[in-house]
Amino acid sequence: MGFEGERSTAAAVVCAGVAIPDEPPNSLACPANSHYELCTRSCDFTCAGLFSPAQCTAKCFEGCQCEAGYAFNGETCTSMEGCGCVRDGRYIKAGESIISSACSEKCTCQASGGLVCEPHSCPNKEICALQDGVRGCVKQEGWCTLLPGAQLTSFDGASGGDLHSGAYELASLCNDSAPSWFRVVVDVRACSDGAVMAGTTAYIFFQDAFITVKRNKETWVNGRPVPLPAKISDAVSVYESQGGVAVVQASGMMVLFSPSEEVTVRVSESLANKLCAPCGNFNGDVSDDLRLPSGGVAGNITEVINAWKARDFSGCDV
Repeated sequence: MGFEGERSTAAAVVCAGVAIPDEPPNSLACPANSHYELCTRSCDFTCAGLFSPAQCTAKCFEGCQCEAGYAFNGETCTSMEGCGCVRDGRYIKAGESIISSACSEKCTCQASGGLVCEPHSCPNKEICALQDGVRGCVKQEGWCTLLPGAQLTSFDGASGGDLHSGAYELASLCNDSAPSWFRVVVDVRACSDGAVMAGTTAYIFFQDAFITVKRNKETWVNGRPVPLPAKISDAVSVYESQGGVAVVQASGMMVLFSPSEEVTVRVSESLANKLCAPCGNFNGDVSDDLRLPSGGVAGNITEVINAWKARDFSGCDV
């Protein structure tokens, strides 16, 4: 292991076995459990090298080297007992898990305990695929639902509600210059005395169209009423589905407005980590669904929804 610095003539001489007196003090700040050396090699003293010794060259460089009894695990110098495992020629750090190519097996590296493998399978509605370069189970589709009573459940499972009357942005493609950009806004209100808050009208924006769907299935495109089904463009169509109205975009996004005043935004796995607004980013991590437009973190999802209130639908300054 070595943290490379500039190789010097002095380093070359030391490697040749000739001592140089009065060498200047260490010029590098070395991490814990390592020390400065004029001549070290990056393939020496690594955890991976314990299992499959590397063919080191005679060349060396000025840098940091792990102390005796420690080895480099790819990030730090750890004790030999803290080194990981090797599976099919791949080094796995202690505590790290890997999934087989078909997601049929999950293996976890235990420090000093070897590799422990067990059968594995993907849950319903998830598929085995690469995400950010890591093999694992990913959702084939994400569902974000606004129920009567103004209760929202995000793509990744955060939930909450208790909203006031108003128009709220639920989901959008973060990149507003992309050809497949969309934005979903829902007007929430109680339409009669004693009624619960619910979605009454859905507004879906695209780069080349603006679609309005009411709970009674009346549908407008760019301000004009249209009969269903309607093909809006090569990428967008509207039709009746499950007793309600579905607005579908070829990018993998669908908005379904049901007769029960339930609004569902469905997205495909291809849109994971590309989404904004209270429905979340669809990355499988519920912990970051409380992110505000400002970048801060809210205490609950109701705060997030309120922060995404659609200001272009407000009659007053907010």
